[in-house]
Amino acid sequence: MLTLGSSNKAKAKYSQDVFQKTKIKTGGYFLNSDLLLFYMLWPIIISPKELQFVLLSLIALLLLRRHKLYFDTLSYFLYSYIMLYAFSIFFNVLTRSSHYIRILAAFNSLSIWILAFVLYLMYKKVGIDMKKLKKIGFINYLLLIILWGLSMAVHSITNITEMNLINRTLYYNETFNHQIVTRFVGLMDYPNLIVMFCIFFYPLFFMYIRNFKSKIMQATLLFTGVLPIISSYSRSGYLIIGTAIGLGAIYFFYNTINKNVFFFLSFLSFSILITILFITDFHNLIVLQIEELSTAREGSNDSREVIVAESIGITLRDSPIIGMGVKDNSSSGYPLGSHSTFIGFFYKTGTVGLFLGICMFIFINLKIILLKNNLDRKIISIFIFLMPLVFIVEDVDGANWLICLYFVFVALLLNNNNWEKEKQ
Repeated sequence: MLTLGSSNKAKAKYSQDVFQKTKIKTGGYFLNSDLLLFYMLWPIIISPKELQFVLLSLIALLLLRRHKLYFDTLSYFLYSYIMLYAFSIFFNVLTRSSHYIRILAAFNSLSIWILAFVLYLMYKKVGIDMKKLKKIGFINYLLLIILWGLSMAVHSITNITEMNLINRTLYYNETFNHQIVTRFVGLMDYPNLIVMFCIFFYPLFFMYIRNFKSKIMQATLLFTGVLPIISSYSRSGYLIIGTAIGLGAIYFFYNTINKNVFFFLSFLSFSILITILFITDFHNLIVLQIEELSTAREGSNDSREVIVAESIGITLRDSPIIGMGVKDNSSSGYPLGSHSTFIGFFYKTGTVGLFLGICMFIFINLKIILLKNNLDRKIISIFIFLMPLVFIVEDVDGANWLICLYFVFVALLLNNNNWEKEKQ
């Protein structure tokens, strides 16, 4: 009996040790994963902006323990812009008065640019398991679809005009093109972030479901994946995502079907389109739809015009060279230099910062154009290539996770090691 009891105790102790080691190993793998940013993405998204910064900083620190910083030409553009932005903030804080909340917001913006810069320098050389990234991207996008489905179901059943969870908006009703619509927000800071999220993760979502055996399942998921974008009612999103999906589809079929069949189908489709345009009023319908979209949210157009006019006017009058540094509020109530990355460049850092910012995006897109033609890499690059067009009407640093993800994806695209591994 004593022997049996001792044996049971030994087995129990062995099982407990194995459990603890497995627990430590699993936790250690999670914390030491180079994909930690992607694992933690939804907790970061639904967190307040201050907590977002803390979580992103912790992830960067964990990565810095294992990886070095690698400078390249693009990093010098980023470094120069950040130094100019810092100088502009300090100079303007010392020479003019601003509300302390706006000053804190300026330092938060500067800090997140520095953090995005550090993440870019690391991911430029970090070897990523692309199969795991596609899987995590699929799961993250699937969570967005689930949130969209929940939003539509709750609204249909209850007719509640606005739904909030954990102090975040899931959806709300608003007027779009003279109709009441349900605008999906997905627990993000504002609806247009849905578009940014989709630009990053819809390509990964597509790549993962390509491996599904059922073509019906593939088609169903691909179609369902577009619905959150439609429900965001983002006019720029419709244009950019539609263009990216169209170009991505053309490139995909060009590389996966017989070239003769591809060119025949392309010629046939083009001929049918030209015929429709000439014998019907379809072209007038397209023009009408574009005009309706451009005026679908008149209040948004008016506030944007006020922000642009006041931002440019104040900067030209007070500090055209290095900008205003701190975003004060416009007469519309929104911060000056907001709702456009390029207007933000000019307002915050003047003509010098605008020049650096434009050069930075041109340099990124030139690098993307010259990438080797790995199929998956090219599809992702199409989406990232078009992103600066969204930044004409949106802030690259509108959310802390947005600017970090943008430069992380740029780094992943430019890192040849990731795509050479995938070929193997």
